[in-house]
Amino acid sequence: MLNRRKFLARTAGFAVLGLSLGKAAAGSLPGIDNASIRGSINAADLGVRPGALDDQSKAFARLLRDANDRDMPVFLPPGTYVVSNLSLPSRVRLSGVPGASRIVYGGNGHLLMAEQAGHIEFTGLVFDGTNRWMGDYAQGLLDLRRVAHLVIDNCQISGSGKSGLALEHASGRIERSEISGAADAGIYSVEAAGLEISGNTVSDCANGGILVHRWQAAEDGTIVSGNRVERIQARSGGTGQNGNGINAFRAGNVVISGNIVSNCAFSAVRANSASNLHITGNTCSRSGETALYSEFSFEGAIVSNNIVDGAANGISIVNFNEGGRMGVCSGNIVRNLSTSGPYLQMRPVSASASALRRIPRSPATSSRMRRSTACTSAGGRSCAMWSLPPTSFARPEPASPSPWSRAPGRRSSPTMSSTAPKTARSSATAGPSR
Repeated sequence: MLNRRKFLARTAGFAVLGLSLGKAAAGSLPGIDNASIRGSINAADLGVRPGALDDQSKAFARLLRDANDRDMPVFLPPGTYVVSNLSLPSRVRLSGVPGASRIVYGGNGHLLMAEQAGHIEFTGLVFDGTNRWMGDYAQGLLDLRRVAHLVIDNCQISGSGKSGLALEHASGRIERSEISGAADAGIYSVEAAGLEISGNTVSDCANGGILVHRWQAAEDGTIVSGNRVERIQARSGGTGQNGNGINAFRAGNVVISGNIVSNCAFSAVRANSASNLHITGNTCSRSGETALYSEFSFEGAIVSNNIVDGAANGISIVNFNEGGRMGVCSGNIVRNLSTSGPYLQMRPVSASASALRRIPRSPATSSRMRRSTACTSAGGRSCAMWSLPPTSFARPEPASPSPWSRAPGRRSSPTMSSTAPKTARSSATAGPSR
């Protein structure tokens, strides 16, 4: 007969046996003793002091190198950290207290830059550029190139002297963050590979909101969804190169959905030579020119179920003579169109007549025909397609099939010799050369 004492003794033996087997199994797994669940490094323990008045760049760089060598995350206590010209190691996991852990740019070059990184993760941090000058080689306050896995979550990026966040060959996600006050674009991505930009607020930027570009037309696969983009200007001028809330250029298989875009100098969403494109379910308010635009050599563009409330033109799918084809415009609501645009006075037309308005010819307009697909708001259910006659648009035709005056510039490294040319992004926000 098994009594209580014998039962407890035997079960205790099983527990000891299981513990020893667990340790043996753990020992057989490589790197299990260095698992990241063991905790994070407190930056203050390694000499990085919150609230210090002096520049802490050297101490901060040592901290990041040590964390990279140990493959550990770093926690920044609340406070202000003044740093500059930091080159990030391959693995960085940096977190703080949202709204309280502030990394402030000290000037004279760049704030944070990464090249050929495996994993870069920022969580709960504030990056403040204080509107300081940045070096010609830097494209953004956070300049991250060739990052295999990028995570930016619940961060604030403000006051950049160039773009807020500049990415090149990056994959991963940017989510729940606020980007504001950039002197160029809020988020500029070129040559992405499966990037997701979702749930962010991008506001008060000088030339663009969210830009998804490529050097050559190819599959990009970026998802831009659930963002709020507002108050985007076009300080560098042009007739559509700047002033767009969301812009896809040469990027294929891009999905732009469920965004709320308002008060943009030109378009809420503009796509140039972007194939297999979805522009669906967006709310676009008070666009200075055409609210939704798909143009030039695209192959496949769906513009559906969007709301356009306030614009000079509603929806334009144009340039079939430049190789564009397979455009679908359906289920959109277009209302409260204006009789004036950002650069030409437009012909007064009833706001209920058409989502696409015709404006007088300018002296620079080419005589070549531009064909367009437009969605009517009259009747509510129908989608009308027609060919516009020559000279129906005020913008000049491009001299070449390319819709851009220049391609997005490849960026040089700050470690190059002083005699090597430093190529700033010549036209990451450059638009169609019409």
